[in-house]
Amino acid sequence: MSKIPTGLLVWTFLVPSTAFAADLPKQGTFKVTFFATDVLGKRTTLPTANGETAAINEQTYIYTNDAGSGFLHRATGRCLVSTTYSNAGFHALGPCTYADPDGDLIFSTFDLRGTGNEPPAGTKEYIGGTGKYAGLTGHATFTITRMKPIDKDTPPTVEGHVQGTYQLGG
Repeated sequence: MSKIPTGLLVWTFLVPSTAFAADLPKQGTFKVTFFATDVLGKRTTLPTANGETAAINEQTYIYTNDAGSGFLHRATGRCLVSTTYSNAGFHALGPCTYADPDGDLIFSTFDLRGTGNEPPAGTKEYIGGTGKYAGLTGHATFTITRMKPIDKDTPPTVEGHVQGTYQLGG
C-alpha cells in the first residue's frame, strides 16, 4: 500500500479553490440552484392586524452554479427571514451572507412574495462582500418550490432557481 504525502493532499484540495478565485470574471451573468432549510428552534411567530401573522426565522443555504463553476458555485449561506402571511399569501424579506469555497463573503438582501395561486417569486440585490467580492453589486430574480418533507420532524426545505448579473468592484 502506498502512502500519499500530506502536502500533496492539501495541495489537491486547495488548487480548485484558488483556481476559482482567478477565473471569476469582473462582471457577468449567472444561473444558480439553491436548497434552503429552516434552522429548527429559530422561528418566532405572533398575530398581527388584519388577520396576518408575522414570523422571523433563520435559514441555511447551499448553492451550485448551473454552469458547474463561477459566481456562487459551491457557496453556503445563511439568511435572516422576516415574513408576514395570511390566507391571501406572504411577503418575506431579509439579509443574507454567503461564503464561497475560499471563505470570501457575499452580502445580499432579498424580497419574496407569493400567493396561493402562483409560485413564489422574488428579487435579490448583491450589496458587497469581502476579499474578491469587495464592492460587489448585482441584481437577480428567483423562484422557489417547497419540497415535501420526509416526516413531521423534518424542517421545511425549498429548492430555488436564481438568475441575474453581478459586477465586482475595484
